[in-house]
Amino acid sequence: MKITIKRSKDGAIVKVKTLDEPIFTFTNFSPKITHESLKRALPPMIRSERIKRYKTAFRREQLAEAKRLKKEREEATDEANADDNQTSQI
Repeated sequence: MKITIKRSKDGAIVKVKTLDEPIFTFTNFSPKITHESLKRALPPMIRSERIKRYKTAFRREQLAEAKRLKKEREEATDEANADDNQTSQI
């Protein structure tokens, strides 16, 4: 895990790079934050960010699946309507 801290008058921006994951960025730290307090604060914050990412990814998958099913139903309905129109013309 690699931690980068950028301090300004307004606050500190902490970026955390972990293996196999995108960078986590946290902006709600005091500019006087110490390394020891970061060691205690970061693990639960990273855990909650991971949960948010997993929930977002899961929701995207659900929406994609719902969209795919809706498209399949519309295509089936269109085909059924086309078949009905052909039989009614005969």
